[in-house]
Amino acid sequence: MRNIAPNTISHHLADFIAKNNPKYINEKDQIRYGLEWVISGLYQFISVILLGHLFNTLSFSISALISGAMIRMFSGGIHFKKYIKCYIYSTLTIQLTGIFAARYSENLFSAKVYYTIVFLTFIIFLKYAPKLYKTKELFNVTDKKRFKVISICLLLLFFILTEFIIHDNKYVFCIWTSIALQAFTITNIGEKVILFLDKITK
Repeated sequence: MRNIAPNTISHHLADFIAKNNPKYINEKDQIRYGLEWVISGLYQFISVILLGHLFNTLSFSISALISGAMIRMFSGGIHFKKYIKCYIYSTLTIQLTGIFAARYSENLFSAKVYYTIVFLTFIIFLKYAPKLYKTKELFNVTDKKRFKVISICLLLLFFILTEFIIHDNKYVFCIWTSIALQAFTITNIGEKVILFLDKITK
């Protein structure tokens, strides 16, 4: 059976591109990273669609996926060592966020909770973003500063959306829970927790 892990496929594709287009040899690692991200995202999207249909939480699951993925693209975050663990963890958290938003957010959500999450999330991103784990060698200091700025701008965008445009509290809860979970992965505590989970699930 062929290995269809995103890392394996992206390595083969990046090697093929560099081999047939020598001008991209120096950018092979960046190409590989971009391809891996796209392929991983495709796997994740298909899984979220299927599980969303199964649990009747499709719109919430997609909202959680999009908000979290957009932020993570620039903020980074701690990874499990194996792709399958990352896939299971992220799919599980996305689907649970969708389920809680659809069925329990009315009991869990309040203005106080909302603004506390928003405030803490901004503080975390200002202090820790970006957390480049597997790709830290690919980017210089200027790149990292740019990623931090983009991350903060995305947070502002989501705040504007949930403050002035999206009025359904279920979706507000869904979006900011997803963003908060992403913020957790760039903190020192989040790193220790995920590395511990990675260790005990070998």
